[in-house]
Amino acid sequence: MKNKRIKGTVECENCRFFALCAPISICDKDYEPVVDALHRYKKVARGEKVCRQSRSIRSIYTVCKGVFKATVTDPHGDERVVGFYLPGSSIGLESLDSANSSVDVEALGPALVCEMSVARLNELRKQFPMLQINLSRLLMQELRHYQDVVIALLGSRSAEEGLAAFLVYVSTRMRDAGFSADHFDLPITYADIANFLGLTRETITRLMTKMKKQNVVTYRGRKLGIIDRKALTALATPATEDANAEIATV
Repeated sequence: MKNKRIKGTVECENCRFFALCAPISICDKDYEPVVDALHRYKKVARGEKVCRQSRSIRSIYTVCKGVFKATVTDPHGDERVVGFYLPGSSIGLESLDSANSSVDVEALGPALVCEMSVARLNELRKQFPMLQINLSRLLMQELRHYQDVVIALLGSRSAEEGLAAFLVYVSTRMRDAGFSADHFDLPITYADIANFLGLTRETITRLMTKMKKQNVVTYRGRKLGIIDRKALTALATPATEDANAEIATV
Protein backbone atom coordinates (compact mmCIF):
# COMPACT_ATOMS: atom_id res chain seq x y z
CA MET A 1 0.00 0.00 0.00
CA LYS A 2 1.33 3.44 -0.90
CA ASN A 3 0.42 6.80 0.50
CA LYS A 4 -0.91 9.13 -2.16
CA ARG A 5 1.44 12.06 -2.44
CA ILE A 6 0.03 15.56 -2.20
CA LYS A 7 1.47 18.02 -4.72
CA GLY A 8 4.23 20.25 -3.36
CA THR A 9 5.02 18.04 -0.38
CA VAL A 10 7.95 15.82 0.56
CA GLU A 11 8.25 12.59 -1.40
CA CYS A 12 7.90 9.55 0.86
CA GLU A 13 11.43 8.47 -0.07
CA ASN A 14 12.76 11.75 1.38
CA CYS A 15 10.74 11.48 4.58
CA ARG A 16 12.54 10.84 7.88
CA PHE A 17 10.07 8.06 8.67
CA PHE A 18 10.49 6.23 5.37
CA ALA A 19 12.48 3.48 7.08
CA LEU A 20 9.39 2.71 9.15
CA CYS A 21 7.01 2.64 6.19
CA ALA A 22 9.23 0.78 3.71
CA PRO A 23 8.73 -3.01 3.68
CA ILE A 24 12.12 -3.96 5.13
CA SER A 25 12.45 -7.67 5.91
CA ILE A 26 8.67 -7.90 6.21
CA CYS A 27 6.34 -9.05 3.44
CA ASP A 28 3.92 -6.45 2.06
CA LYS A 29 0.85 -8.19 3.46
CA ASP A 30 2.17 -8.21 7.03
CA TYR A 31 3.42 -4.65 6.74
CA GLU A 32 0.11 -3.18 5.63
CA PRO A 33 -1.06 -2.38 9.22
CA VAL A 34 2.13 -0.37 9.73
CA VAL A 35 1.55 1.73 6.64
CA ASP A 36 -2.09 2.31 7.60
CA ALA A 37 -1.01 3.45 11.06
CA LEU A 38 1.64 5.87 9.79
CA HIS A 39 0.01 7.55 6.84
CA ARG A 40 -2.34 10.13 8.27
CA TYR A 41 -2.07 13.56 6.72
CA LYS A 42 -3.04 16.49 8.92
CA LYS A 43 -3.29 20.18 8.06
CA VAL A 44 -1.80 22.58 10.59
CA ALA A 45 -2.73 26.25 10.72
CA ARG A 46 -0.24 29.06 11.24
CA GLY A 47 0.43 29.48 14.96
CA GLU A 48 -0.95 26.05 15.85
CA LYS A 49 1.18 23.95 18.18
CA VAL A 50 1.61 20.22 17.58
CA CYS A 51 3.71 19.71 20.74
CA ARG A 52 3.70 21.54 24.05
CA GLN A 53 6.54 21.74 26.54
CA SER A 54 6.23 19.28 29.46
CA ARG A 55 3.03 17.77 28.06
CA SER A 56 2.57 14.21 26.91
CA ILE A 57 3.46 13.17 23.38
CA ARG A 58 0.47 11.54 21.72
CA SER A 59 1.71 11.72 18.14
CA ILE A 60 4.96 12.22 16.29
CA TYR A 61 5.04 13.87 12.91
CA THR A 62 6.92 14.27 9.67
CA VAL A 63 6.81 17.74 8.13
CA CYS A 64 5.46 17.29 4.60
CA LYS A 65 5.08 20.99 3.89
CA GLY A 66 5.82 24.16 5.84
CA VAL A 67 8.20 25.13 8.64
CA PHE A 68 7.86 24.80 12.42
CA LYS A 69 9.88 26.38 15.22
CA ALA A 70 10.77 24.74 18.52
CA THR A 71 10.90 26.90 21.63
CA VAL A 72 11.43 26.48 25.35
CA THR A 73 10.16 28.81 28.05
CA ASP A 74 12.28 29.31 31.15
CA PRO A 75 10.92 29.79 34.70
CA HIS A 76 11.00 33.57 34.14
CA GLY A 77 8.68 33.29 31.14
CA ASP A 78 11.35 34.09 28.55
CA GLU A 79 11.04 32.18 25.28
CA ARG A 80 14.07 30.81 23.46
CA VAL A 81 14.04 29.42 19.93
CA VAL A 82 16.04 26.18 20.01
CA GLY A 83 15.49 24.86 16.51
CA PHE A 84 13.41 24.65 13.35
CA TYR A 85 11.67 21.74 11.66
CA LEU A 86 11.87 21.92 7.87
CA PRO A 87 10.23 19.66 5.25
CA GLY A 88 11.31 16.06 5.79
CA SER A 89 12.09 16.61 9.48
CA SER A 90 10.56 14.55 12.29
CA ILE A 91 8.82 16.22 15.25
CA GLY A 92 8.66 14.56 18.65
CA LEU A 93 10.82 11.56 17.83
CA GLU A 94 13.50 12.56 20.33
CA SER A 95 10.85 12.66 23.09
CA LEU A 96 9.24 9.33 22.24
CA ASP A 97 10.68 7.38 25.17
CA SER A 98 10.37 10.22 27.68
CA ALA A 99 6.58 10.50 27.14
CA ASN A 100 6.67 14.32 27.52
CA SER A 101 7.75 16.93 25.01
CA SER A 102 10.77 19.04 25.92
CA VAL A 103 9.68 21.91 23.63
CA ASP A 104 6.75 23.80 22.14
CA VAL A 105 6.52 23.22 18.38
CA GLU A 106 4.58 25.84 16.42
CA ALA A 107 3.77 26.16 12.71
CA LEU A 108 5.17 29.34 11.17
CA GLY A 109 2.64 29.20 8.35
CA PRO A 110 0.04 26.82 6.88
CA ALA A 111 1.63 23.36 7.03
CA LEU A 112 0.97 19.71 6.36
CA VAL A 113 2.27 16.84 8.48
CA CYS A 114 2.12 13.07 8.38
CA GLU A 115 0.91 12.02 11.81
CA MET A 116 1.85 8.83 13.64
CA SER A 117 0.00 7.75 16.78
CA VAL A 118 2.44 6.95 19.58
CA ALA A 119 0.02 4.45 21.14
CA ARG A 120 -0.43 2.63 17.82
CA LEU A 121 3.29 2.74 17.14
CA ASN A 122 4.06 1.18 20.52
CA GLU A 123 1.66 -1.66 19.73
CA LEU A 124 3.32 -2.25 16.37
CA ARG A 125 6.80 -2.16 17.92
CA LYS A 126 5.88 -5.30 19.86
CA GLN A 127 4.44 -6.97 16.79
CA PHE A 128 7.24 -6.05 14.36
CA PRO A 129 10.76 -6.10 15.89
CA MET A 130 12.12 -4.41 12.76
CA LEU A 131 10.24 -1.26 13.73
CA GLN A 132 12.16 -1.04 17.01
CA ILE A 133 15.45 -1.42 15.14
CA ASN A 134 14.51 1.28 12.64
CA LEU A 135 13.31 3.61 15.39
CA SER A 136 16.68 3.24 17.12
CA ARG A 137 18.41 4.09 13.84
CA LEU A 138 16.23 7.16 13.36
CA LEU A 139 16.99 8.35 16.89
CA MET A 140 20.71 8.00 16.24
CA GLN A 141 20.35 9.93 12.98
CA GLU A 142 18.51 12.71 14.81
CA LEU A 143 21.25 12.89 17.44
CA ARG A 144 23.98 13.07 14.78
CA HIS A 145 22.04 15.71 12.89
CA TYR A 146 21.62 17.79 16.05
CA GLN A 147 25.32 17.47 16.82
CA ASP A 148 26.21 18.61 13.29
CA VAL A 149 24.03 21.70 13.64
CA VAL A 150 25.42 22.58 17.07
CA ILE A 151 29.01 22.12 15.91
CA ALA A 152 28.44 24.25 12.80
CA LEU A 153 26.84 27.11 14.71
CA LEU A 154 29.08 27.00 17.78
CA GLY A 155 32.09 26.96 15.49
CA SER A 156 31.12 30.37 14.16
CA ARG A 157 33.42 33.14 15.29
CA SER A 158 31.19 36.05 14.26
CA ALA A 159 27.54 36.96 13.76
CA GLU A 160 28.02 36.86 9.98
CA GLU A 161 29.51 33.36 10.12
CA GLY A 162 26.64 32.19 12.31
CA LEU A 163 23.95 33.54 9.97
CA ALA A 164 25.70 32.17 6.88
CA ALA A 165 26.08 28.75 8.56
CA PHE A 166 22.37 28.79 9.38
CA LEU A 167 21.40 29.57 5.78
CA VAL A 168 23.69 26.82 4.48
CA TYR A 169 22.11 24.40 6.94
CA VAL A 170 18.58 25.30 5.81
CA SER A 171 19.58 24.98 2.16
CA THR A 172 21.08 21.53 2.79
CA ARG A 173 17.96 20.31 4.58
CA MET A 174 15.74 21.52 1.73
CA ARG A 175 17.95 19.68 -0.76
CA ASP A 176 17.82 16.50 1.33
CA ALA A 177 14.02 16.73 1.34
CA GLY A 178 13.95 16.76 -2.45
CA PHE A 179 13.40 20.49 -2.98
CA SER A 180 15.55 23.14 -4.62
CA ALA A 181 18.55 24.04 -2.47
CA ASP A 182 18.72 27.56 -3.96
CA HIS A 183 15.12 28.80 -4.05
CA PHE A 184 12.54 27.93 -1.39
CA ASP A 185 9.95 29.26 1.06
CA LEU A 186 11.39 30.25 4.42
CA PRO A 187 8.68 31.74 6.66
CA ILE A 188 11.10 32.43 9.51
CA THR A 189 11.22 35.99 10.82
CA TYR A 190 14.44 37.86 11.44
CA ALA A 191 13.43 37.97 15.11
CA ASP A 192 13.23 34.16 15.30
CA ILE A 193 16.55 33.72 13.50
CA ALA A 194 18.14 36.23 15.88
CA ASN A 195 16.67 34.45 18.91
CA PHE A 196 17.98 31.10 17.68
CA LEU A 197 21.48 32.41 16.98
CA GLY A 198 21.69 34.50 20.14
CA LEU A 199 21.86 37.77 18.17
CA THR A 200 19.64 40.85 17.85
CA ARG A 201 17.05 41.38 15.15
CA GLU A 202 18.90 44.52 14.08
CA THR A 203 22.07 42.49 13.52
CA ILE A 204 20.24 39.95 11.34
CA THR A 205 18.61 42.76 9.34
CA ARG A 206 21.98 44.44 8.78
CA LEU A 207 23.71 41.21 7.75
CA MET A 208 20.92 40.14 5.38
CA THR A 209 20.98 43.60 3.77
CA LYS A 210 24.75 43.26 3.34
CA MET A 211 24.42 39.80 1.76
CA LYS A 212 21.77 41.11 -0.61
CA LYS A 213 23.98 44.02 -1.71
CA GLN A 214 26.84 41.57 -2.28
CA ASN A 215 24.50 39.41 -4.44
CA VAL A 216 25.00 36.41 -2.15
CA VAL A 217 21.31 35.90 -1.30
CA THR A 218 17.88 37.37 -1.98
CA TYR A 219 15.13 37.37 0.63
CA ARG A 220 11.74 38.87 -0.13
CA GLY A 221 8.69 38.03 1.92
CA ARG A 222 9.00 34.33 2.62
CA LYS A 223 11.13 33.54 -0.43
CA LEU A 224 14.85 32.89 0.02
CA GLY A 225 17.20 32.61 -2.93
CA ILE A 226 20.88 31.69 -2.79
CA ILE A 227 22.62 33.49 -5.65
CA ASP A 228 26.27 32.74 -4.85
CA ARG A 229 26.59 29.47 -2.94
CA LYS A 230 30.38 29.56 -2.97
CA ALA A 231 30.42 32.99 -1.36
CA LEU A 232 27.81 31.97 1.23
CA THR A 233 29.80 28.86 2.15
CA ALA A 234 32.94 30.98 2.48
CA LEU A 235 31.12 33.36 4.84
CA ALA A 236 30.06 30.38 6.95
CA THR A 237 33.64 29.13 7.28
CA PRO A 238 35.50 30.38 10.38
CA ALA A 239 38.61 32.40 9.58
CA THR A 240 40.83 29.88 11.38
CA GLU A 241 39.64 27.15 9.05
CA ASP A 242 40.48 29.33 6.05
CA ALA A 243 43.96 29.93 7.45
CA ASN A 244 44.52 26.23 8.13
CA ALA A 245 43.37 25.38 4.61
CA GLU A 246 45.88 27.84 3.13
CA ILE A 247 48.70 26.43 5.27
CA ALA A 248 47.79 22.88 4.23
CA THR A 249 48.10 23.79 0.55
CA VAL A 250 51.54 25.37 0.88
